[in-house]
Amino acid sequence: MSPQKQRFGSDRPDRPAAGAETLRAVDLADLIEAERADVLSVSLDVDPSRPEHQGQNPAYRIWLRNALRQTLEAIPKEARREADELAQRILRYVETNRPRGRGLAIFAAPGLWREYVLPVPLPNRAQYGRPDVVPVLWAIDEYEPYAILAVGREHARILIAYLGRTSTVDEETLELD
Repeated sequence: MSPQKQRFGSDRPDRPAAGAETLRAVDLADLIEAERADVLSVSLDVDPSRPEHQGQNPAYRIWLRNALRQTLEAIPKEARREADELAQRILRYVETNRPRGRGLAIFAAPGLWREYVLPVPLPNRAQYGRPDVVPVLWAIDEYEPYAILAVGREHARILIAYLGRTSTVDEETLELD
């Protein structure tokens, strides 16, 4: 896995992913092109500022338990045991880790664990089969990066805003004659 993908997605639940500072569609290419149909994909709105997510048992956890149960019921019996293990792993992760963003996407399969923490909420979705990257792609497209030029009397700054965050690219001190 490239260093860039490790920043945004983690292959292990014990090694959490960082935020999505410059997440791009190309970072999801291996999931999009995957020829596997055994991936449990979950996207969640885990926005801690929402009242329904502030209690002991946040609404997204309740939704996730119910959605995973329904998803598992629709899976053929021969694949259900493996999918149930994946669902339990995802539930344990969500129940033991506090949200570090407003959106969370997890892709789990045998030999695969990828999570993306986003500073924007994602729609609640759970699906088994091919990786369901649509919610993450939507966020990437909806919140494209843009540049900000901030000029004052003595300083000029170039900032990049992306997915609800800004970072300084360059800063100069101005000398006026």
